[in-house]
Amino acid sequence: MQSKSRHEIAVNRCMNAIWLYISIQLEDLNAMEFLEDNKLLGDFTENAIKKYFEKSGFEMVRFGVEHFLKQPLLDFVYDSINANWPHQYRDNVGTIQDSFTRFLRGHPDFIAIRPDFYGKGLPGIFPVEVKFRTERVFLGKGNPLHTVRLSKQHIETYSKYWPSTLVVVVCYKAKTILATRLKKLEEKPDFRVPIEAHDRRASWFYDLKQFEFHPLWSFKEDIFDADLGRKTALDIVKWADEVKTRNRLAID
Repeated sequence: MQSKSRHEIAVNRCMNAIWLYISIQLEDLNAMEFLEDNKLLGDFTENAIKKYFEKSGFEMVRFGVEHFLKQPLLDFVYDSINANWPHQYRDNVGTIQDSFTRFLRGHPDFIAIRPDFYGKGLPGIFPVEVKFRTERVFLGKGNPLHTVRLSKQHIETYSKYWPSTLVVVVCYKAKTILATRLKKLEEKPDFRVPIEAHDRRASWFYDLKQFEFHPLWSFKEDIFDADLGRKTALDIVKWADEVKTRNRLAID
């Protein structure tokens, strides 16, 4: 009887440890979701990547909708659509507004310009989209998929209007800056993991290897300085840790 009691105690301790581990993981996951959607961190990441490009000889022109179309003006456009649309089509106003919003939100963050990007005086001009993400690992039938979350809607819009976009992702866990060409994100659909959660249904997790995410400085080693790139990544991750700490203190 005494042996059974010890066994039960041991089982209970194991179960408590498991649940504690799970709760910590869920807390970290929620913290990561908060980080990815935090506007202050997003702005900090954009500015840091902008400076890295500028130190690499680029002129960076802000192109994101939040920089050239402020909310009051956007509200004015919506009100104009609502007021001037013919009455018989008034039921379609919401659809028109949604389409207009998707188009505006589909602008990359920057246009990068470098006079001698290709050598021999040939300039380089291309859009740049910047994201801060934490990597997730999914266990499939083959090797694990190391992924980052990206908006399916944004990728589709970029593909339609800005197909030459360079997608730059600051990875929280790896403390590095990865990049891939937008066209690569459509080539291997079997290596995308859909999100079932209702508020995330318009997103995919993209496998870093299959979609050819590489360190940003490897794209043009004669232009991008690797040491400066690694330092930029560490600065962003350090700021993210501060944001995460403040968020947890606010929750507690």
